[in-house]
Amino acid sequence: MRNVQRATLSIALTVATVFGVTAAVAASVHSVVRAVVPAADWTTYHHDALRTGDGSITGTFKSLKARLNWHLPTSSPSQKNDQIYGSPLVVGDTAFVTTLENRVYAISTVTGRTIWERGLGERYTQPGGVCGDIKPNTGIVSTPVIDEGRGELFVVAAVGTGPGGTNPVHRLFGLSLANGRLLFDRGVDPPGQQIIYLLQRPGLAIASGRVIIGFGGNGGDCGSYHGWVVSVPETGSAPIDRYEVASKPGQGKGAVWMGGGAPTVDKAGNIYVADGNGNATSSSDAYDFSDAVLKLTPTMHLIDWFAPTTWYSDNLGDLDLGTGVPQLLPDGLLLQVGKTQTGYVLNPSHLGHIDASVRTFTICSGLGDGVGGDALVGSLVVVPCDGGLDAVRVTATSPYGTTVWTQTAVTGSGTGPPVYAAGTVWAIAGSNSGSTLYGLNPNDGTIRLQFAYGATQNHFPTPAVGDNMVLVASNTQLLGFGPN
Repeated sequence: MRNVQRATLSIALTVATVFGVTAAVAASVHSVVRAVVPAADWTTYHHDALRTGDGSITGTFKSLKARLNWHLPTSSPSQKNDQIYGSPLVVGDTAFVTTLENRVYAISTVTGRTIWERGLGERYTQPGGVCGDIKPNTGIVSTPVIDEGRGELFVVAAVGTGPGGTNPVHRLFGLSLANGRLLFDRGVDPPGQQIIYLLQRPGLAIASGRVIIGFGGNGGDCGSYHGWVVSVPETGSAPIDRYEVASKPGQGKGAVWMGGGAPTVDKAGNIYVADGNGNATSSSDAYDFSDAVLKLTPTMHLIDWFAPTTWYSDNLGDLDLGTGVPQLLPDGLLLQVGKTQTGYVLNPSHLGHIDASVRTFTICSGLGDGVGGDALVGSLVVVPCDGGLDAVRVTATSPYGTTVWTQTAVTGSGTGPPVYAAGTVWAIAGSNSGSTLYGLNPNDGTIRLQFAYGATQNHFPTPAVGDNMVLVASNTQLLGFGPN
């Protein structure tokens, strides 16, 4: 195992490896850049900073037929092996997808043609002997974020350096929405880390003019790493701020990954993340801020936190709280679901630290873990469990959470978090044999619509909503479904 020598890397090296292709196509991109984000756009994971998953579609669905059907290019050998992992984003009539080969595509939702393509340096090829379930290339894994006022898409890519591209460097790039031109490029790796053991899995967020980036470990938790939350100013070279989980001597892990979901940002700009298991596994160990919900300022000062009293046994059994996204609810509560089939009902103004009296209820019972972001349907919270969906009503008084319905059809290794639009809950279920988009009745969870599209689906896939369509990305394909 080797330490990445960050000191030998320079911006000039990365810029030299960045290439871009701008295609002149019939589709217009005049609707891409706007000063105010319309509700119909989808500029971040689960639509907005509160991660509501609530999209805007006018019209009703009688059936599902793909109106948009775009495929990754396969003209080169590397393109034949490329994959999409993050959620699509949509601004106006343009969709954006990213790939493990460090490519970004802008696609017309009207014509289905590529507007522009941008490559962001050499792909990172994971060296042999390193754990992980995203192989062999691990370039852009997370969902980007768009600052529509700036007309800029921010994306983190693991750029491969050295022989065979086996030394990764994580860089934050800013691209013009209109033409893919490179506007921003900055290294964001935390100091003193073995970067081959870090994975930038959670979606990006924006808070107070800063891009918020989470880091965790590879699948299997091998090597020595710490969870991190990194805050990078959108402009200039102002200092990068960081929060490190399990930062004291002898401590480690505490991944920030949240099933691919993004940090939640409240209206005051405070940031909420959940993190995973640390290596403190005994009640006699010092608490290390793992297995927790953390509340941070945009400059990465810890304001408040919550951890269950079982944090050390959760760590020991890999039952961490950090698989789900902290969900702020309209009534002022916060719901956190992890691997223990327990819903924690928290007060975001006073998270309570390690609190035996915290309000809890059973969720995902028999359906495994809660993974990724929820969908809000009024007062109903639709939670993604790895064996289906649970729709619950959360209250400040006992029993704190009541299950309204459960839908087990949305299951499989490629099952993902739900979203809501056109009076329907949308979710993807996938396996090695193919994937299915489901449209569910939000009142009882019954299946209204379904569309099997045959493509293998990556872990934790979640739909997007934009240009009056539901959009889903498989490994190599982007599909859009509109009302009819």
